[in-house]
Amino acid sequence: NTILALSIVAFIFSGGFLLYKQSNKTKLDKRLSQNKPIHILLSGVDSENKTVLSLFVIILPKEKKCGLYFINPLSAFENDSDTVESMGIESLQFLSKKISSISNYPIHYTIQVNEKDFEKFLDVAGGLPYYFDNKVIGSKVYHWNAGDAFLWSGEIHEFLGMHGKTPIDYVDRMNRQLSVILTIYDKFQINKEFSKEWLSFFYSKIKTDIALIELYGLFEFFTSNHIVFSTSELPGELQIAKKSKEPYLSVKEDTAKISFRNFEKNLLSDYFLDGEKARTEVLNATEVKGLARRVKSILNDKKIKVLSVENAWVSSQKKSLVIDRSGNTEYSYKIAEILNSKQVKHIIRKELGLDTTVIVGEDFEIKP
Repeated sequence: NTILALSIVAFIFSGGFLLYKQSNKTKLDKRLSQNKPIHILLSGVDSENKTVLSLFVIILPKEKKCGLYFINPLSAFENDSDTVESMGIESLQFLSKKISSISNYPIHYTIQVNEKDFEKFLDVAGGLPYYFDNKVIGSKVYHWNAGDAFLWSGEIHEFLGMHGKTPIDYVDRMNRQLSVILTIYDKFQINKEFSKEWLSFFYSKIKTDIALIELYGLFEFFTSNHIVFSTSELPGELQIAKKSKEPYLSVKEDTAKISFRNFEKNLLSDYFLDGEKARTEVLNATEVKGLARRVKSILNDKKIKVLSVENAWVSSQKKSLVIDRSGNTEYSYKIAEILNSKQVKHIIRKELGLDTTVIVGEDFEIKP
């Protein structure tokens, strides 16, 4: 009887403890544990109170996927003459309503960060490892060469800055922003023991409705799982303002809804997981003739289509690597796995019409 009584007490206590834990779960914890989507609107502003980044983040816990939906700062919505860029810190509230209407989803959290504080955070986190291809960005202050580099706050500011005022310059900056976001993810995947104090520092610098403990939970989710990233942008029609003669992107909500639905459909499907859809080029970075064609043959055997085979901009690359060009990351990771390459870099250049660039280095072994 005593043993039975103790068993009953233990059962009641454990059940009560479980209920206590459940009741003290954060909103984010509950959504993660229940495999419910999480929607975050991220905004970045500069020292002049201009919006430099607007990003709708869709997290799918069950599928281990993350959609990154960019809003170009030049965007102006119907019946509104102001661009997102000109709204500055006010753009967060404005876009929350617009993106909710376009996506038909609630925004669970918003995060706004000043670009200077973001740069300081990366300094605190140990800088940003980055790889430059042959299209190195020109800088009057820093001298960057093709290959591996390590960027600190001043260099990150220069790298993510505007190098012109044309619509193409805005697209180029979004490509660089995406490259940095994905590189940061890879950095934290390697360094999973990232200090909570550093996250606390970041939290102290941002404007957000997410709790610090929820930020910890979000960081743990991303670092403890292999996340498949997919990306797209809010569509807009290029127009010239009558008064200012400045270019802007006119966003029509009906068109935007169709665009988002297509992106969501691909995100929820295996579209971005299918290596056969990857647009790939192979570049030989050695003096061994025919090496790139050999790699092309290997990829073709795995049903991956290679669009072109050429020589790289260098001929003495020590290690092979795979470069993500589109932000649809799983293509590059699958190809890296096929080629037994441990290096995946993110240099987004969507104008190339590619998903992946394979750089074949001297470490590549031709197996009989």
